[in-house]
Amino acid sequence: NCVDMNWYRNETSSKIVPPYKKSYTILQNDILNKLVNVDIEILHDSDEAATLLVKNIHCAAKTMSDNLSQAVHASDLILDIVDEALVNTASDIIQQESEIHRTQMSINRVNTGIQDTQLRLHRAEISFREKEHGLDLANEQLKRAQEDVEDARLCRGKRFIGSWWRQNVVQPVEKTVKQVIVKPVCRVVNYHGIESAKDRRSSASDAVNLARQDVSHLKSQLSDLTRNREMYVKELEIENKRSEVLNNTLTEMKERQLLVSSITSQLKAANLYLTNFYGTSTILVDEIKRLVDFERLITPLNAVYNEMLNNHVMSAFAGGQISVETVEHVKTNLDILEVVLPNMPPIDRFYLILNRALISENHPSLKPWYLYLKLFDNALQKLPSQKMIVWRGIRKDVTKNFKKNDVVTWWSVNSCSAPINIIKNFLDLHSTLFLIECINALLGKYDAHAIAV
Repeated sequence: NCVDMNWYRNETSSKIVPPYKKSYTILQNDILNKLVNVDIEILHDSDEAATLLVKNIHCAAKTMSDNLSQAVHASDLILDIVDEALVNTASDIIQQESEIHRTQMSINRVNTGIQDTQLRLHRAEISFREKEHGLDLANEQLKRAQEDVEDARLCRGKRFIGSWWRQNVVQPVEKTVKQVIVKPVCRVVNYHGIESAKDRRSSASDAVNLARQDVSHLKSQLSDLTRNREMYVKELEIENKRSEVLNNTLTEMKERQLLVSSITSQLKAANLYLTNFYGTSTILVDEIKRLVDFERLITPLNAVYNEMLNNHVMSAFAGGQISVETVEHVKTNLDILEVVLPNMPPIDRFYLILNRALISENHPSLKPWYLYLKLFDNALQKLPSQKMIVWRGIRKDVTKNFKKNDVVTWWSVNSCSAPINIIKNFLDLHSTLFLIECINALLGKYDAHAIAV
């Protein structure tokens, strides 16, 4: 499986760690350390110093948010791949278990065949021995029949010699010894008995040969079944090992899934809080206090730090981990800044104040903006009108605010881009992308990005 621990570490260290590290370092060096080391007296005496501090913090927070978005996007992609691989591995395990079941069924069938063949072989061997015994009896009977014929022949030969003896020796004294000498009696020469014995021996021999062939066939069949069982047993051993590997892989992948899910969740929590950070307060100190909220922002970032460190996908950062003491030090300085800069609005909030007035139902609130809007309108009239499509991105999900076929007047002043790629670079999975078909677009440029108004 390509989605192993080496793959995970490589993907995480190359795609999540760099933007996360940059974001974490920015928070540590460009926000917290600056607030820890801030010179309160200089801020008290110099509006420029205060403005620069605020601008730097906002710029750092924006860069931090952009990098966190990249880390979240990379983590989501890795999680998708891990999820897909986990599903595939689970499917492979099911298929492997089916193969194991089929092999086990084959072994069971072979074992049944072996038992049946062994029983048949046992019976065949008994029958073979019985047939051999029958052949031995037939041979014995043939031997006796042959001996009987030979005895009859000898007996008849003796009777021929006895006739000569009778004529030349016995007859002269027959009268005197007639009561003592008895004529010999011989058996009939029974050649038919030999043929019958031979037939019985031939039948017994044929029966032995058939029994021998049956035994040989069953032994061969038993040997084949035994080899098949050995083959299936080896296959089962291999399949069980593969199943064990797949199950171990599944367990490891579930652990990686939990790890990536945890990292993704923590990154999203921090990024969502950072995204919602803008515009929540019009007072500088209140906004910065929210920015350095330990539980809402720094705790999830520290959790990601520990998880990636413990899983050996990154090394410890040079500045170490952000501590509670550092945050408390920052909050102490912010309490002092609250006295020095009690109502200072955040920098780069001019357009927010204008848009708030534009979209409000209190039209008299626009009166202070009339001259500016007139100047703005005069500048727009100098731009050529175009018919084109532009894109507007918002870094949160606002789709619930719009319904199909609704007519909406867009009162606020917002920047849009003709190339969609510029907008996509600043969006994540929770953002909203608007496609705007302009009838009279007035196209200008700002920071090398095309802006339609």
